[in-house]
Amino acid sequence: MKIFYPVEVFYPSQAGGAANSVRYITRHLDRQRFDCTIVATDKGLPENIKRNQWRENEDGRVIFVNTRSLRFPIHAAVVSLKNLFRADVVHISSIFFPTAFTTAIAARLLKKKL
Repeated sequence: MKIFYPVEVFYPSQAGGAANSVRYITRHLDRQRFDCTIVATDKGLPENIKRNQWRENEDGRVIFVNTRSLRFPIHAAVVSLKNLFRADVVHISSIFFPTAFTTAIAARLLKKKL
């Protein structure tokens, strides 16, 4: 099963508790042979982590999108919507994050499980 996570922050960012919480969930699911894809902004990300480049690791498939504004991170929303099509399930961890909100609406229109 393919699970998609449009999130504001993801480990190694320490900008909020969700960064670690989603990581623990995806790491466990990856061990159970679930296919996790995470799109996150670069908020709170260390400088040595590359942006706009997919990485495969024990958390799943991850990209940290270079973000100018968190009010509505357009690039993160575009990357999220492109990856939505291959997902079976969309996991929304915060409906108040604009990218997650727009992805949730698109997922409902495409009849994806939320």
